[in-house]
Amino acid sequence: MRALVPFKVEDAKSRLAEVLSPSEREHLAMLMLKSVLEQLVCSSVDVVEVASTSMGFESPVEGVGWIYAPHPLDEVVNTYLEKVAEHMPGEQVIVVMADLPLITSRNIDEMCSSSADVVIAPGRAGGTNVLRVSRPERFEVRYHNLSFLTHEQLARKRGLSVEVYDSFYTSVDIDEPQDLVELLIHDRGEVRAYLEEIGLYLEPMGAKVELRRK
Repeated sequence: MRALVPFKVEDAKSRLAEVLSPSEREHLAMLMLKSVLEQLVCSSVDVVEVASTSMGFESPVEGVGWIYAPHPLDEVVNTYLEKVAEHMPGEQVIVVMADLPLITSRNIDEMCSSSADVVIAPGRAGGTNVLRVSRPERFEVRYHNLSFLTHEQLARKRGLSVEVYDSFYTSVDIDEPQDLVELLIHDRGEVRAYLEEIGLYLEPMGAKVELRRK
């Protein structure tokens, strides 16, 4: 099993601009990537690689390889699937987004051990947060615009069995300021510690909580 983690550091997490500065967003992105890579390294995955848009990328986790991939997400992942299918017949691939700070090695192992041809962990807004493909030669990705439904339909049209992996920990991706609320509630690692260090906190507002900054 090979894992690919696409990662863009330039203008990272631009939708968090109203609460975080460019340097804070870049640091947050690196911390989330580190968290994801640590869980992958601790899982049953054999090879972990980052597809980075930066030529100066350095992995924050030992034992992780990387490839320079300054291209759109679909092109990066589909090229990777094609290369694996051509040069490593029988090898499976799991694609994990870099902004899933709550994902665990158990989540990864459960997806990898599934007997389905394609396993999809959807995001809360209908995206694809994790995708495991057992037959790369018969699949291609189409991210963005409710990609979870697109990938599910694409797999079924190609005669591939599909499993939807339903987990809160794989569903939490960090794109909007409100997503940081989930981090401050549920994370116990470096990512939450960093947010607290720069002054972010939660304020109860009746039945809800609001994100605040000191």
